[in-house]
Amino acid sequence: FFMPLSNNNSKLANILYRDPQSLPSTQEHSPIAEISAKDYSENSSTLPHLLLQEISNDWSEPVVIRGIFRKSNAVKMWYKKQYLSKDLIDTTTTTTHTQVYQVDDLIQDNKIRIMDNEIGRSIIAGVEETLVRRDLDLNKIWQGFGTSKYHQFLLSVSRRQQTQQENHPTTTNNTWQNHWRYNFYAQIHGTEKWYFLSPKQSSLLMPTRCNTNNGNLGKKQNDILKSSITTQASDDDEMHDYLPLRYVDLKPGDLLYIPEWQWFSSSSRSRGKKNSLLINLRMNDGIDVWNMM
Repeated sequence: FFMPLSNNNSKLANILYRDPQSLPSTQEHSPIAEISAKDYSENSSTLPHLLLQEISNDWSEPVVIRGIFRKSNAVKMWYKKQYLSKDLIDTTTTTTHTQVYQVDDLIQDNKIRIMDNEIGRSIIAGVEETLVRRDLDLNKIWQGFGTSKYHQFLLSVSRRQQTQQENHPTTTNNTWQNHWRYNFYAQIHGTEKWYFLSPKQSSLLMPTRCNTNNGNLGKKQNDILKSSITTQASDDDEMHDYLPLRYVDLKPGDLLYIPEWQWFSSSSRSRGKKNSLLINLRMNDGIDVWNMM
């Protein structure tokens, strides 16, 4: 994998730098592999993770399972007011509220205390885990998913709302990221567009940029496991045309698998005041393939 460099490492950065505009501007963006929930359940037999392993080319490429959670209570009920707030009413959560990232009243309640540090994350995590286990049938992914038999996972709910400027949709996330352990995402409400870039093409993302979440790379130990960089192009849309990307449009009920260290960028496609709710099934130890065999 490739990690972005800080601006201080200019000599090495110049060696690794690769101008994306040197590529043809007619790059074809192809969709990622997908399988329907019906085909997945019918062909997976008793070892569905082996089917997912095959479709993802031995866990190396992103895959979407369409509609696997479409009939779940999460998809049917989470967008309704008061449904989630009654479970979260006595919890504390970390939230961000900016022009392009807003928390809707689907979850936010005047009795929920808002904090700007990590304390809230640990308190609300247990409540979210209860909600997900109750309202999603995780065994649809494979039998025992999320249990100690295979692996444990942490849960986070992404509450993102798209805004508009001069009738032009803006993204809720204008950085490219790659992660370790963030392998599965379930789309619950709204729609999102995801783009993917192979780690082999990392130099196209201008690695001289700082980590936008935590400052320069290496300032925190977490930076080794979570990377977020911005592009140097003056216009993201302009750079977008040159990159050899793959993409997927996530709809409610879809499950997305992302390989380790895969670069991705996502944006909400939900219009107006409609939120995009996304669940990240984050695993403590990544995909423990060997223990699943």
